[in-house]
Formats: sequence, C-alpha cells, structure tokens
Amino acid sequence: MQPKSSISEAALLDACRILFGTKIDLSSQFLAYLQPAGAKSAYREMAKKNHPDLFADCAPGIRRRQSELFQDIHGAYKLLTAYLEQRNRTGAPPTRPGVSVERAAKESRPYRAAAAGPRHLPRQHLEFGLFLYYRGFIAYPDLIAALLWQRRQRPNLGAIAKRWGWLDDQKIQATLQHRGSGNRFGTRALQLGFLTGIQLQALLRYQQTLHKKFGQYFVEQGILNAADIDRLAEDLDKHNQGITAGSRYRSAATAGPTPFRGR
Repeated sequence: MQPKSSISEAALLDACRILFGTKIDLSSQFLAYLQPAGAKSAYREMAKKNHPDLFADCAPGIRRRQSELFQDIHGAYKLLTAYLEQRNRTGAPPTRPGVSVERAAKESRPYRAAAAGPRHLPRQHLEFGLFLYYRGFIAYPDLIAALLWQRRQRPNLGAIAKRWGWLDDQKIQATLQHRGSGNRFGTRALQLGFLTGIQLQALLRYQQTLHKKFGQYFVEQGILNAADIDRLAEDLDKHNQGITAGSRYRSAATAGPTPFRGR
C-alpha cells in the first residue's frame, strides 16, 4: 500500500471522478466524509456497467478503450482503498494547503444521484444516513451532501467558544494551525490546553442543539417526505435495538454457566 504522503489530493479527486462521475462537485470535504462502503458500492456499479466482457462483440478499438477504462476504474478503487485504510488508521484526511475545512464545506454543493436499490443491511448499529443508504433510499453522494448541508447549518465551535469568553482570536488561530492527532477543532484545542474536557463537552452539546435534523435535508431536496423520515427512523430504532439484543444474547451464550449461589 502506498504511504499516505505519496497519494496527492489531486490524484484522489481524479479517482473519485472516475468512480462517482463528473456531475458532482468534489472537494476536500468529500474525501473527509467518504467511507469504504461508498467507494466499494461506486466501484461495483461502474465495474458492472463497463466490464470488458460486455463489449466482446464490438469493434477492436471499442474493446481496447473499454479495457483501458476498466483498468482505470480498478486503479481508482485501489487508490481510494489505500487512502481510506490509511486515513482510518490515522484519522487525518488530507486538505488543500491554505483551505480550511469550513471553506471546503462551503465550496461543496448539493447534488442528486440515483439510488441503486436496497443493499445488504449490515448487522451493526447504524446512523440514520447510513441506514437510508443501505436500505436503498439514497445514493452515497446524497449521504455526503446531507452531512455537508448539516455541517453548514451549525455555528463554528471556535466562534461559540469566543462568544462565551473561552477562546480568543489568537488561540483559535493556533488551534487551526495545530497538527496534532485528530482533525477536529475541539480535539486540537483540548490537546493544546486551551479548553478543558468539560468545556469541550458543553460546547459540543450546545452546538448539537443548533443542528437541523439530518433527515430534513432529504425533505427539502424532495427525496423523501416527512412521513417517510418518521417511519424510517422507527425502522432504524428497531434495527439498532435488535443488534443490541443480539449482542446481549451472544454474550450470555458464551459466558459459560453462572456459578450457583448458596443461601
């Protein structure tokens, strides 16, 4: 696998264009939210549409171009997989020099991609967006667009801390420039000693109250209606409760006999 430093952001965005198409606006924030499941799903869909075997009866030139395209698709997927594996170990996605996460988020624009139908629902706890994706109601780019939309609705954590008198401009700038482990503003401020754990939790809780609900994005985009959102939220609760119950059952089954307690 290539080391992270050898994978440029330009190459990663080119790989995303190959897998996700050219109709979406790509940015550092797209890479930050991209997950292995999304890359794998996009790869499978592109490979299924462009496999050379589908063009066996075409002219030699067409077969050659399709073979080259298929190699590009496979190479793009390998590159993104290497990046995602490295990123998930280090927790530090790349960003363009001089461009903050906040600006990258503003540069992204909502777009609509066709959902591919129901997928295999993994036996694990899921957030609402991933649940919609696996149920086939949204495509993976819709999930990323909704995350960016929700992020744009909330005030910056540094701005809240400044308004509360916990950070000044100098500390905010130092936090933004800090290159410690983790890419979140609050984590870096904590590492620098500018915020206490209690202060960070208070900021995050307050910031959370200012979020628009995640499902509202899909209502505003006309992808789902409010009744759909409520019904699917109930389905998600049942799914996650079933996962919890199954985990407890497995734990009890593998724990061995309970020692007999005498009177």
